[in-house]
Amino acid sequence: MVSRLRLACAHCRPRLERLDWLDRHARLTRWLADNVARLCAATTIVHAAHWFGLDGQTVKRIDVQHLERTLGPIDLSGVTVRDG
Repeated sequence: MVSRLRLACAHCRPRLERLDWLDRHARLTRWLADNVARLCAATTIVHAAHWFGLDGQTVKRIDVQHLERTLGPIDLSGVTVRDG
């Protein structure tokens, strides 16, 4: 558990202290997300979730975000769909 200071400003609304190693609105640290993604590359999502004690959907979301950051958008321009 990380305690963050709530900062009050006379010119703007109250804000939480910014931490470099924690993304905005994140519930996991970047370190944990990076390690989860690294383990997902070597094993299944189920095993990674069990190893870190996280929900499978959380691990899947971390893995998908990592793949999107690493590989970029998928080019589906040459893909066609056939009926039947």
